[in-house]
Amino acid sequence: MKIGVPTVAMLVIAVAAGCQSTKGSADAGLAASEQWRVRLSWQTETEMNAFGFYIHRADRPDGETRVVNAKSPVHAAGTSTIPQRYRYYDLDVEPGKTYYYKLEQVDVDGTSQIIIGADRLVPGEAKPLTPEERDEIQVKGPMFRDEATDQARI
Repeated sequence: MKIGVPTVAMLVIAVAAGCQSTKGSADAGLAASEQWRVRLSWQTETEMNAFGFYIHRADRPDGETRVVNAKSPVHAAGTSTIPQRYRYYDLDVEPGKTYYYKLEQVDVDGTSQIIIGADRLVPGEAKPLTPEERDEIQVKGPMFRDEATDQARI
């Protein structure tokens, strides 16, 4: 394993509160709201010299991606042996449309690597923003990091 690349447990896209977390799952039965989102969550087991994460998105499974958070990466823990969980809400989406993602990790020295979605982009369908998610975004912003615990859900 390359020094600086975190050990990533999984990427979960759009899993509703109370549902089982499974790679690439999508939530169902959410109440309608005016704001739509694709929710991306991932967890690292360790990090070394990690600066942050960029989210790449395409409109098709084989489409060209663009970085949706180029001006503001999801900031990493740096160097940590404590598992970290991350969440990113992609709010610039069309209702019900499926988008395709990959995750790039960048080190403090500028080196980077696609750590999820290098071989195949991960799909995520735009869903209505729930009241709980709206509250979470109000408190933490549309992207954030928390220390993961045994009780923490992705």
